[in-house]
Formats: sequence, C-alpha cells, structure tokens
Amino acid sequence: MVLTHHDTGTEAVLGTLEPWAFSGEWETSCVLRDGAIRDFNVITRRAAFTTAVSVMRVAEARTVELVADTTLLYCAAGELLVDAAQPVALAPDHTLILVRTNGGKEFISLQPSGSRSTVIQVELFAAERTS
Repeated sequence: MVLTHHDTGTEAVLGTLEPWAFSGEWETSCVLRDGAIRDFNVITRRAAFTTAVSVMRVAEARTVELVADTTLLYCAAGELLVDAAQPVALAPDHTLILVRTNGGKEFISLQPSGSRSTVIQVELFAAERTS
C-alpha cells in the first residue's frame, strides 16, 4: 500500500508486514497496489504510552527479553509455542498479552510449530507521569 500524509507531504510505500508509524492527526490517504489487504494498527494515547512495533520471523527456537511494561504478540502466520510463566500455543490471528511482573529482566522463549512463524510484537511503555 501507499500511504500519503498530506499535512507533511510525505509518502510511504509499504510492503507486507512493514511497520510504519505516523501521527493520527495527520490527514492520510491510502492506495492499495495489489488488491485487498489486512491492516494491523496500534493506536495509543501519547500521554499514556509510547510504543514500538516489530515483526519477527521465527524459523527456530529463540529467546526474547521483555523490556516493555506490556508486550503483545500477534501471530500473523504459522503457529508458535510461547514459553513464559507457562507454555502457551499461539494460533494464527491470536494475540498473547504479556505483562512484566517485576523490575528485573524477564525472558520468554519462542518455538515455531512448523517451519516458520511470523509474529508482530507490540511493546507498550507507560509514559512517565509528572505531578
């Protein structure tokens, strides 16, 4: 798809599973280059959260450190076994929400069920509050 941000005069030509961040206030239009698509959006209130979105293609077992206050794992393709506090099978189009329970380092392991799984990782960081 091609996103045009009219307020800023920028244009983004995006491929499959390519993250793109922009302000929700921007006047934006979209043109689909190759027919219908499924779009994955993360919308947050800036005063409450900052976010990071990444795509992981998991072809073999790997360990991931949880650095955000809350992490969402959306299984975009394949199936995945996520071993956090307890093992969870993540099926296509399902989301797992992981909340850090302490201030120390926390890790999870990811294991694809087949040859490869694709996961969208959304990290939510609570904004610093000042009183």
